Amino acid sequence: MTLFKYCKAEHGLSIIQNRTLKVSTPKSLNDPYEIIAHAEFTFEELKQVVLHSRMRDGIIQSIKRRGAPISTPAEYYDNYLRNRKEIDRNLRERTEELKGYFIDYSDKLDVNVGLFCVSTNPLSNLMWAHYADGSQGLCIGLDLSTISEDAMLFEVRYSDNRPAITARDLMEDGRLQDKLFEIYTTKSLDWQYESEYRFIFSLVDIPKQECRNGNYWLCPIKSSMIRDVYFGLRTTAETKDTVQAAIMQSGFKHIRLFQVAYDKKGKYRLVPEIKNEPI
Repeated sequence: MTLFKYCKAEHGLSIIQNRTLKVSTPKSLNDPYEIIAHAEFTFEELKQVVLHSRMRDGIIQSIKRRGAPISTPAEYYDNYLRNRKEIDRNLRERTEELKGYFIDYSDKLDVNVGLFCVSTNPLSNLMWAHYADGSQGLCIGLDLSTISEDAMLFEVRYSDNRPAITARDLMEDGRLQDKLFEIYTTKSLDWQYESEYRFIFSLVDIPKQECRNGNYWLCPIKSSMIRDVYFGLRTTAETKDTVQAAIMQSGFKHIRLFQVAYDKKGKYRLVPEIKNEPI
């Protein structure tokens, strides 16, 4: 499947010349609600979670009595019966704190996770305007089906509601991990025009780069993964010449070149015109 990366001309040229993709952390993306979850549980529900001893160790440690380490559910339950009032009071205080933990998840999940965002549609007026330098940039068609064993591809789901973490998610094995993927791949309906897929990377083995506005990572790709290059309505002749020269110098005879054009039938839509015959 070919997916499309809208970008400024210099970034598209970097993909072609260096065969690398710029991978970003969620916090650096333009959606302020990126990986912001919603916690949906009460004190009583949270207490049941704790008594089932399925919460992560750090949270259990924060509500246990100091100096009384507990290692098993049975021991925890016995301790709860002996110290119910004190533990209930501490847990009640921690309920809102824990909700805040999940709402501000970006600080916890941002460390070793990177995203590369692409679209299914190379002919979106809004995408060209917002992500391709006001139609002066490029749209690169990429076949990333074999990009990396450590990268996972997900289709973005659009919703009015943020993903909700419930007591059941905290209690049952595996549910919280599934919820994390939902958090990474859910966005507001406002973004539906992007028709987005996103690759989720582990950043552990990807080289880190420094830039003026923060950090990003460069993921190497094979030249065969670059399938198409679209020029925007306002892409300059100089940029087109530079891109075509880079493709020729790299020996990428398989890449198709398209010029995005105005619709000739009176519609507000973009039309692709093939500019070469790839080999």
